[in-house]
Amino acid sequence: MKITFFLLLSFLSLSEFNAEETRNLLSARRKLLNGVQFLNVVTTGKCNNQIYDSTNPQTDIASYYASSETMCNQISSALRAENNQYTSIYNRKRPGPGCYWRGSATGNLQYNRRSGNTRDCTNDNQCLCLQPCNAGTFGITTEQMCQPCATGRVSSVAGHFGQCNDECIAGQYQDQTGQTSCKICPIGFYQNLLGKDACKSCSAGYYNNENGKVSAMDCKGCSVGFYQNLPSSSDCKNCIAGQFTDIADQIACKTCTVGKYQNEVSKEACKSCPSGRYNTDQLKIV
Repeated sequence: MKITFFLLLSFLSLSEFNAEETRNLLSARRKLLNGVQFLNVVTTGKCNNQIYDSTNPQTDIASYYASSETMCNQISSALRAENNQYTSIYNRKRPGPGCYWRGSATGNLQYNRRSGNTRDCTNDNQCLCLQPCNAGTFGITTEQMCQPCATGRVSSVAGHFGQCNDECIAGQYQDQTGQTSCKICPIGFYQNLLGKDACKSCSAGYYNNENGKVSAMDCKGCSVGFYQNLPSSSDCKNCIAGQFTDIADQIACKTCTVGKYQNEVSKEACKSCPSGRYNTDQLKIV
């Protein structure tokens, strides 16, 4: 799964950052919090006003403030490796609580400790907002990028950490990584366990003609007169003329013995030759 990094174009402005800081900021998106979250610069509204629109590549998943000094310190280190310092303030007229860039390219990184602020982000107070890992991915402290969900697991919402929390339920599976939903076991298969990357086959002699089955008991045995020599089947086959099965769940038909015949299909027994007649061959159909 391709993970794309981009900045909000409709809400963001990097004009206040010089070229070097802009490069550092783009790099910080890949490093911030070990890839658990990514960084957006917001100059209008508030961090949590950013709404995700999958049809518009210029928008991002809803983001939120870097609301701890630890986060601000990590942002500072990622943005300005030569000067990983920020100023801690307490100001009701600034955005927060959280980390933001105060002033132009000659400004500095600040952390506003004051909670309950409702001030919008501006060009002079550019909020540094965090974006969770997208649906289908999760964050992990040992990696710098969001990781795709493993097979058998999915996430339909953003922000998972450690692993994708949603296991595929019984009757479902997922054989690809980085997915937001599970697949349903097709006919001829079932799955009785959680979090699996494949479904189990109905055995030969059995069949299943419905999707999403959750137990081997959902595989039905072939009736007498029928058989199935292949696994993962959706139906059974007819015993041809000259053959029969007198027991259910069979993988092959029996052949009519000498002195008997069968001129019909799907039968559980052969017919005896009439009085005054005989046969010396098997598989007789007349």
